Amino acid sequence: MAIICPIFKNEDPAKVKNYRRIFLLDTSYKVLFLTILIRLQKYATDIIREYQSRFIKRKSTTNPTQTHPTQ
Repeated sequence: MAIICPIFKNEDPAKVKNYRRIFLLDTSYKVLFLTILIRLQKYATDIIREYQSRFIKRKSTTNPTQTHPTQ
């Protein structure tokens, strides 16, 4: 369960599109999420190819220009 807090961005405060949603999560959810994440990271290297670089530790967006798939 999360509490959604609207944060005002800019322009007209009467319009909903000018607010950003921030989700306040329960601590137990965060612990469960991190536990699952750590367990899945062990298998990620087998599933994710070497040319994929988004959201991977120690890789940047410039890596795909340097590494080409072998397929």
